[in-house]
Amino acid sequence: MTMERRQVISFAKTMAAAALLALLFRFVDWRESFRTIMDIRLPYIAVLLLISFVMNGISCLKWQLFLTARGVKTSFLQLFRLYLVGYFFNNFMPGSVGGDVVRGMELGRETSSRSNSYGSVFLERLTGFIALIAAAIAAAAINPAVVRTRALWVVIGLLAIVLVGAIAFLASKRIQDLSLRMLDYVPWRSGVEKARRFLDVVFFFRDKRR
Repeated sequence: MTMERRQVISFAKTMAAAALLALLFRFVDWRESFRTIMDIRLPYIAVLLLISFVMNGISCLKWQLFLTARGVKTSFLQLFRLYLVGYFFNNFMPGSVGGDVVRGMELGRETSSRSNSYGSVFLERLTGFIALIAAAIAAAAINPAVVRTRALWVVIGLLAIVLVGAIAFLASKRIQDLSLRMLDYVPWRSGVEKARRFLDVVFFFRDKRR
């Protein structure tokens, strides 16, 4: 990347940040926000921050395991920094997809391997999603009283289907081969090649259950 292009990108980022801050000052009731902040109990905030950092640290260790298996060497602190960058972008984008895209893009730029970076981000997020669904189903099975309505039972059932589907996507060679064959019907060839490289990373772990 040339110096001129870096300067343009840096200027664009600065202007975007300024615009977001201007919107923030325009729409936020600062007096009400200040009163809310004064009601916060700092010991609780400290505990919640500690829990958040521990959980993020575990996610980064898992992320690092996927990258190491693919031969990509990164430090824990580097991944933790990118995780926080992703959280920042989640404040302005719907869901957590935006933050995941940003940290995959940044890691790909630092490691010169976009397929490994996006594949590892996807696997880190998907395995966390699987664990979350499994915990919800286990909680409902251990203590059915927590599921008080029929609608919640429907949600639990749908989550169970998603759980089975996610595991099958990671473990079944037949499903993976079908996914690759479906790409043959996509006319956008450059996008297909990128998708194949991405799926190669994801499917690489099928026989590496440990």
